[in-house]
Amino acid sequence: MVEVRTITDGERDAFFRAMARGFHFNASDDETRRFAERLDPARTHGAFDGDEMVGTARVFPTELTVPGARTIPAAAVTNVTVASTHRRQGLLTEMMRQELADIASRAEPVAILIASEAAIYGRFGYGVATEHVLLEIDAVNASFRAPAPPGSVRLASPEQMRETAPAVYDQLRRAQPGAIGRDDRYWDVTFGVVPAFGTPEKGQQFGVVRRDADGAIDGYAQYRITADWDYRIPAGVLELDDLVALTDDAYHALWRHCIEVDWITRVRAENRPPVEPLPQLLIDPRVVRQRERADLMWLRIVDVAAALSARTYRVADRLVLDVVDEFFDHGGRFVLETTTDAARCAPTSDAADLTLAVADLGAAYLGGTALWPAAAAGRVRAHTAGAVERFDRLFLTDRAPWCHTWF
Repeated sequence: MVEVRTITDGERDAFFRAMARGFHFNASDDETRRFAERLDPARTHGAFDGDEMVGTARVFPTELTVPGARTIPAAAVTNVTVASTHRRQGLLTEMMRQELADIASRAEPVAILIASEAAIYGRFGYGVATEHVLLEIDAVNASFRAPAPPGSVRLASPEQMRETAPAVYDQLRRAQPGAIGRDDRYWDVTFGVVPAFGTPEKGQQFGVVRRDADGAIDGYAQYRITADWDYRIPAGVLELDDLVALTDDAYHALWRHCIEVDWITRVRAENRPPVEPLPQLLIDPRVVRQRERADLMWLRIVDVAAALSARTYRVADRLVLDVVDEFFDHGGRFVLETTTDAARCAPTSDAADLTLAVADLGAAYLGGTALWPAAAAGRVRAHTAGAVERFDRLFLTDRAPWCHTWF
């Protein structure tokens, strides 16, 4: 009989090796040791067939920025695998159920994850809360409309980037809905202080720091270059891993640097927001092509009242929501009362304006997903006229939420 439970302190190594197998790489002894050191067994679940670990799931706490430039505690779900020999036996369902119970006991109002397969997590109450795109820029034909802004962009060593980038990112993420915290280990791996797990990224890595005209740091970029030549003609590719800008000038200057690096014909940026100003900076916006667009962060409301009270809304209104949570039974009827700078959500027995699934509420929570498509698909029931439109006026934000941190 297969058992699902939290792991013991002595099962840390076994967890990492089972997780690595699930993601199709073999863990070295050094990788296993480094990973095991940072595990919290109380937030790490395994599925056991006898002594063999055949399923894995882990949670770590983070901060999530929500509309209104506010942060809330969030449970980040990661390292989820089930061995190919034990699929379709309910192991993932039981791990998700136990994790949600633990998350609720810790008063974390939302859970977040990045889904390897989009068909899996809706049944557990998760909805797509942020998207990201892959941009490809024709660097040869890209010309900027305006001259470079005042200030400077300078190359920085990995040590300098490690010292500088965290504070810059932290300023951005506290204002960007959908952004999460990055711990010390994240930065150590990013800048090569400790090696990453699995297959290393290709290409030589570079970092640049941007300073404004007064010398204050207001952005950075990190990228890799794969050099190539076509009959002595440059054909290099710049892979942009991260670009963080605190001002419009920094944004312009950092993109200009990446596009104008010598011997580069193409810039690829894998994890960008669905809408950004780059095409408007260029004479020919068609040189910026959106090659892919996909879901990134999935969000699950665990405590409806706490989550909805924590963010701000665009207008003042009063809306009663009947939230259906078939998997975890943390739904119910709630009244949401908002002003433009505060909100209160609490259980109520008043008649509902809307009935919706907890997954659709999670998708809309950060302000980037309208509810009307779900209503058009029959997943939302409006009980009062205009209730779906009122919901969207409340929840949608001027700029889409964006998470550009993989976890």
